[in-house]
Amino acid sequence: MDPAHYTCASHSDPLYFGGVELRDLHEFGIGLHDMQPYLPLTQDQVENKGPEVHFMSFYTHWSPQQSYYYSKENSAFESNPDGRSRARTANIRASMIRLMVNTTSHH
Repeated sequence: MDPAHYTCASHSDPLYFGGVELRDLHEFGIGLHDMQPYLPLTQDQVENKGPEVHFMSFYTHWSPQQSYYYSKENSAFESNPDGRSRARTANIRASMIRLMVNTTSHH
């Protein structure tokens, strides 16, 4: 896999977490030290260490629904008590239908 997919040139590049820039997370009580495990490797770190990147799905079947049930049964994971957002589900469904119509009508 191309290291450009999982590295950054430097940690001075703007990085966003939940729409908030890394340098602004302190306003929410989150320090740089707290975010260290979530920061991408720099290109220099990758070149010096030569890690291999593998997708978990290469080794095991990956199903979002199975992962949900596993998490519910084996951790303190709590789902949204209100369920899925109907508006979001409807928007996704409408987008899929538009895509299908657009790709099939241009033959």
